[in-house]
Formats: sequence, structure tokens, C-alpha cells
Amino acid sequence: MTQNIISTLFIWFIASIFYAYQYVLRVLPNSMMDDIMVQYSMDSALFGQYSGIYYIGYALMQIPIGIMLDKHGPKKVMSISLVLIAIGMFPIIFTNIWFYPIIGRLFIGIGSASAILGAFQITRMLFKPHNISKMYGITMFVGISGAIFGGEPINILCTEYGYKSVTLALSIFGFVLSAIIYFTFPNITESKAPTTYSEIKEIFTNKRLMILSIISGFLVGPTECFSYIWGQEFLQNVYGFNIASSNVTMSLVFVGCCIGSIILPIIADKNDRYIETLIVLALVMMALFIMIISFRINGIYLMVTIFTIGIGSAYEVLSLYKVTNYVHKNSASLATATCNMLIMLFGYGFHFVTGLVVNIYMPDGAAVAYSYGIMIIPITLGIGLAGLIYLWSERHHEANFACREV
Repeated sequence: MTQNIISTLFIWFIASIFYAYQYVLRVLPNSMMDDIMVQYSMDSALFGQYSGIYYIGYALMQIPIGIMLDKHGPKKVMSISLVLIAIGMFPIIFTNIWFYPIIGRLFIGIGSASAILGAFQITRMLFKPHNISKMYGITMFVGISGAIFGGEPINILCTEYGYKSVTLALSIFGFVLSAIIYFTFPNITESKAPTTYSEIKEIFTNKRLMILSIISGFLVGPTECFSYIWGQEFLQNVYGFNIASSNVTMSLVFVGCCIGSIILPIIADKNDRYIETLIVLALVMMALFIMIISFRINGIYLMVTIFTIGIGSAYEVLSLYKVTNYVHKNSASLATATCNMLIMLFGYGFHFVTGLVVNIYMPDGAAVAYSYGIMIIPITLGIGLAGLIYLWSERHHEANFACREV
């Protein structure tokens, strides 16, 4: 019995480490921005494309990876994905033509698609149903810890050893992790029939699932845009932070997100208050972004604000779990993959638009350019908030109608 528990925790932990590893790679351009822009003569718009192309590969592979995980299991899919990720980092080390690292970044995004889906599938297979929501949160806690490491620690390593050496080390780690998964994971799959076209059609015609997934995309700005890439530049150019201070301050987003990924499922689980919890998170994050853009708060107030934004950024664990409640349990993987796909497509849009806006307003000064670039986030949070209120009112109306029917 004890051996089975140890084996279960080992498999879950290694899958979670893969999830953390892809978070390191997701935020990596932030620590290497200046070096990469110099090496490939990129402006802000092109760098936004380079950072954002990750999300194209990541998003478009969500459903294919979900289907492959159902058919072949996490052992084969996750180990092959890690090899693709490790190879995707080669262009930064060996080439000086901007096109190749963009292709490599696309490969990293494609390979990373199996991280969260594989980790969540393993969680569903190995843990009891009443623990799944909480284990989702703990899995995200481990994963987001990778984003913390991808900030100031990676920046220090890049300063000490050079960004190419750090990239090579991360690539080698990918190969090693792939071997560990391939040689230690059992051949396990979820006990369900292969995914069919009708099942995919049912997912995409599920009104609530699609609305919540699109709304979740509008809420992803604080995580994918602000904390991963553009937040540090905002703090340096608008608030006058140096590189080290901005890295440390932005790490508070990930610390908050780690804590939020644990406590938010517990709060939302009470009486199934998922939509209501999301409404509060969207409202708070929107207000906080307006505040840091408009009023230039400093000191402990800024740190508390950034930390609170981080807690709100953990909303994704609620969305990914909630969409599985809209479908049959056999379609849970596909529902999660679809929601995650749409969220990540929005991630690309945030990087593309932010880079474009920064480039347009750069002649007016960096402070103005980054302020306008980050202003996109509270606008989209407002759109997401309106969508959540619509979902809540619709459910509330249906509940009242059902009561009257009874």
C-alpha cells in the first residue's frame, strides 16, 4: 500500500515538474529580452511576435495532444514533447538569423502543450474524484513555481554564465526529464473510448463551455502579458526600477498565483461558487491595474498590489475545472484542452497587441509606450467581467425558473 502511494506521488510529482519546466521556458524571453533583441536585431513588435508564437503552437496543439494522451497515455506523449522542447532551444544557441529562434519558440510551445494536459490527466487517473479540484490547485502551485525560478534566478544565471549557456543547460534538462518519464512511467491511459468527431463537435457546440473559455481568455492578460514579459519593462520604464528590482517585484505575481492556486479552489468549492469567485477576481484585478497605471503607487502598496494581482491570476485553475462540469466525465480531457487552447490563443493576442502598441507610442517616450501597452489589460478584464456577469445572471435565471416549475 505504501509503495503504491509513493509510486503515485512520484508520477504526479515528475509530471508537475514538467509543468514547472514549461513555465520557466514561457517566461524565459523576459530574462533574455535585451540579449535576444540585440542578437537578432529585433524591435518591440518583432520581439512580441517571438514571445507570442509560443502560444500559437501551445494553443493549436491542445486538442491533438488531448486526443493523443487519451490514446497513448502520458508516458509516450510527454517524453516526446520534452524532446521537441529541448530541440526548440537550439536556435538561440547556434544561429544568428531571427527566423530560426521563432521556429524554435514555436516548437517549445507545441511541446509544452502536453505539460498541463498530461499533469491533469495523471491527476484524474491517480486521485479520488473529491480530491481532483484541490490536486489541480496543488499541481498549478508546483507549475507556477517554475515561473518564479524563470525570473530573477534565471536572470542571475544569465548574468553569471551567459544566456546561451543557461539555454543549453535548460535544453539538457529537457532531455533528462524526457528520459525519466519514458523509463519510469507506466503505460496507463484513461478508461474511455477514443475521441470521435461527434465528441469534438459536442464540445464546440457546448454554449457554456465555450463562453466560459472565451471569457477566461479575456482574463489572461495579468498572467500571460504582464507577469511573463511586459511587466518588468513597465516597472523599469514607468516606475524607474532597475532590472533586479523589477524581477523581484514581478516574482510577487507568481508567489501570489501559487497561493491563489491553493486557496481559490477551496473557496470556489463551497456551494459551487466558481462563477461568483471569478467575478470577484476579475473586478479586483481590473481595479488594481487601473490603479498602478494611473496613480504610480510605490513601496509596500505596490508590492501588495502586485501580490494581489498574482492571487487573482490563479483564476485559470477554476476555469479549467469548471468547464469539466459542463460535459460528461469521459470528455473532461477534451473540455480542458479546448478551454486551455482558447486561453492561450488570447495569450498570443496580448503579446502581439502589446508589442504593437509599445512600438507605436515609443516615439513619445518609453514610459508613455509601456503605459498604453499595459492599459490593454484592464480593458480586456472589463470585457471578461461583463461576460462573467452574463453567465452568472443566466444561471441564476435558470435556477429561479426551475424553482417556479417545481
